Amino acid sequence: MPFNYKTELHRYRRYYQSINEVAAKPQTRAYTTAIFSFLAVSLFGWYAIRPTIQTILTLQKEIEDNRLVSAQMEEKIGKLIEAHATYQSVENDVPYVSQALPPAPEVLTALGQIRNIAHLRGASISAITSSAAPLLSKEQTAPKTPAAAPKGIFNRKVKSVQLSVVLVGTFESLAAIIEDIVSMRRIVTIESMGFTPDREMEQLKLVMRMNAHYIDSE
Repeated sequence: MPFNYKTELHRYRRYYQSINEVAAKPQTRAYTTAIFSFLAVSLFGWYAIRPTIQTILTLQKEIEDNRLVSAQMEEKIGKLIEAHATYQSVENDVPYVSQALPPAPEVLTALGQIRNIAHLRGASISAITSSAAPLLSKEQTAPKTPAAAPKGIFNRKVKSVQLSVVLVGTFESLAAIIEDIVSMRRIVTIESMGFTPDREMEQLKLVMRMNAHYIDSE
């Protein structure tokens, strides 16, 4: 049914009059003023305090992040201290590592050591050969350039150069030579060996093939 203001106006006029009467009371005016004042203060206070609250939350997050980073740094520092202590405990043995695996084939050095062992054990060397290998390391043969960053261990590979030696002596001296070669600081592995009796000299001939290992920096 359509609204007819001429007939319905008198019904709503009573409601308007009732609201006016309530709003006209001093107590209602006081409550209304207090409510609107509280809403205004809350609204403006929120916009004034909001940046401060955001700053506090941001600072709290940064503090937590800094604590996490600090804990990680303390853990890394502890590991570095432990690694440094371990290194100091084996520092005197580090030169032995370079002697065991030199940065170059160093064929002449390896052959000289084997010759000295044979001489000390009273045996003689009738022949000695080696596979083709550079006498100097890549660092020694390369032209001098500004120092570059040290290469990691993943850029290094253990390689070997083959040595062949023919020794003549008694069984005891040859056995001692084999033990001495295996016990050398330079890592040398024996690939094969064969004994042949030398009836003229009443001794044994030992033909031994070995591999002298070294580290190659790629």
